[in-house]
Amino acid sequence: MKSQEERQEAGPGKKEQHMSTYSVALRQLKEKDAVGMEEWMNDDEITQYFRFHRQKKSRREILDFIASSCTEQNQHFAIVNKNDEYLGTVSLKNINMIPRTAEYAIVLRKSVHGLGVAEQATRLVLERAFTDLHLKVVYLNVLTSNATAIHFYEKMGFGRDYELYRSFQEKDQDLDLYYYSITRESYILKKCRIIDFSEKGDERGKLVIAECRENIPFNINRVFYMYDTERGICRGEHANRRSEFVMIALKGQVTVETDNGREKERYLLDRPTRGLYIPRMIWKRMSGFSDDSLLLVLSNEKYDAGEYIRDYDSFLKEMAEIY
Repeated sequence: MKSQEERQEAGPGKKEQHMSTYSVALRQLKEKDAVGMEEWMNDDEITQYFRFHRQKKSRREILDFIASSCTEQNQHFAIVNKNDEYLGTVSLKNINMIPRTAEYAIVLRKSVHGLGVAEQATRLVLERAFTDLHLKVVYLNVLTSNATAIHFYEKMGFGRDYELYRSFQEKDQDLDLYYYSITRESYILKKCRIIDFSEKGDERGKLVIAECRENIPFNINRVFYMYDTERGICRGEHANRRSEFVMIALKGQVTVETDNGREKERYLLDRPTRGLYIPRMIWKRMSGFSDDSLLLVLSNEKYDAGEYIRDYDSFLKEMAEIY
């Protein structure tokens, strides 16, 4: 059986849906969330992969938990949809501001398993951990038998600490734990990478499919394109605090230069079957536009001028704080 962390990624059976069908936000837990929390807290199928055995919780105990859910040491957030409906809880626990660390945890209601909610919520809570709280490390532990959850954590960028391993006994069973962590630097400095799209078609023409959470590594919230760019003109020359991008030269060619404050790379985009993924906090500069160039850009964020860094020295200063 799968745990609550992974079913929302793998989905139950054939009912998997893409993340593009569901958009979520985080807020503080409220009393009205108690019904949804009671649902998963008292579900043996969901709690079976919890580190310790969970006894049934009363409504009073759940309300007490909600009342104390946001402290200096523990911050438990409600995951909600656009209608403010409670979907699950994601947490930063055991927050320690001296070494600047916290423990991550997540659990979802069954009704949203398979919708990609866990990935969105994890990105949001890591953003809060590393940007708002300025933590250096977020860690977790997971049963070694929970292969699908391990796959999800690794997909999100958590790395296994091979020196940390623990065995314990629960209900006369020997259980083993792996420990995983992600650093602020590794979270922010994700690498740019080329995406090769599969081309389909026949004598009638060609077709390329781009899908959220499949070959596009985020939920698409903005699409724009550049054309009629004269030779010798440079575009971009900025970094983004939150936005990620995929750039595709639908026609012609363009050279994209990327800079993370330490390393600079150049990519030639010259075919509609090749895209360039650019994570947040990357200085980008587009040049070498051909006369017939048509550059399509997909982004995870709607336009917000406040999250743009347009001065290179300011960008380097912010990156120095990460290092």
